[in-house]
Amino acid sequence: MEIFRFIRRIYWGSLALVFAFLSIHTLVIRLRSLSDTVLLWVYMIMLALIWGSSFLMLKYALEDFAPLQVSSGRMFFAGLVTLPLSLRFVRRIPRETWGALILFTLIANILTTFLTAKAQLGLGSSTHATLYTMTPIMTLLVGVLLFRESWTVKQITGLAIGLAGSVLLAFRGTFLEALNPFALLALLATLSNGLFTNMLKHSLGKLSTLEIASVSFLLILPLTSGYLAYSGFFTQALADQGNLQGVLFIATLGLLGNALALILLSEIVRISSPVFASLVMYLVPVVALVLGLLDHESIGMPQVAALLLVLLGVGIVNWSRTTSRAQQRDKVV
Repeated sequence: MEIFRFIRRIYWGSLALVFAFLSIHTLVIRLRSLSDTVLLWVYMIMLALIWGSSFLMLKYALEDFAPLQVSSGRMFFAGLVTLPLSLRFVRRIPRETWGALILFTLIANILTTFLTAKAQLGLGSSTHATLYTMTPIMTLLVGVLLFRESWTVKQITGLAIGLAGSVLLAFRGTFLEALNPFALLALLATLSNGLFTNMLKHSLGKLSTLEIASVSFLLILPLTSGYLAYSGFFTQALADQGNLQGVLFIATLGLLGNALALILLSEIVRISSPVFASLVMYLVPVVALVLGLLDHESIGMPQVAALLLVLLGVGIVNWSRTTSRAQQRDKVV
């Protein structure tokens, strides 16, 4: 009976939070009367604050629970609070879209979340966020290779420079030491990020942002619920009062870092493009770096140098995209 009381408290608390983020979403929708540029920056700043703080919350959640418990817990709480929406939207999904939606769910909600949690075990929150600046480059790479998007020499140059910076970040201590496997996991997470971001536009473009977010969490709700019960997550949370703090971090990550973030990301892709949406990672390391310093994490010069190298690569990719669009407008005129 104690476990049911615990779940009931979490559920009602989660509902309060979901009403809050739906109110924010409604407010942002009303801003659509403004220019797309202003609207995009509203979304980008909100997403940067959410994702930038997620790495630190993930660090604290992993102090009480295992990586697979954390990633499953995030999906569980996200699916729980969006359940009223998903039950409403699930019948609207076209039959031909189900395959892409299931694949998107596996990549975005299971693979990426688990890789992120596992990588955090061996990385500081600021370093982890810095590695995520490779996401725009991975998004471009996936778009070119799998979705036949065009590319330029400037973009390839940016890819090479950004990759070099990420490789430097992947080393422990001095640059001559062995590669940090946790950093490699973070890079794999950026690759899966690039894949599901492209899928939002090319495979799921016919669905609304709320349909994608809510139904994708519904698909894995039975799986995550079963695993959490099997792994003793609920028993562990109730056994020690101190573990409730970890549960709170996991619930917040699920509600904001997954549910609301996916809605914001889908909106950015809808308005612009997958590559532009991934550029939010410019701002994420800044937020994570400030929070990491406040949490007494050490930031060395090699990390700063590698970060600048990664940002240079991503900047070249973005510059190439902007130049290409300007040339297209000139041709039309």
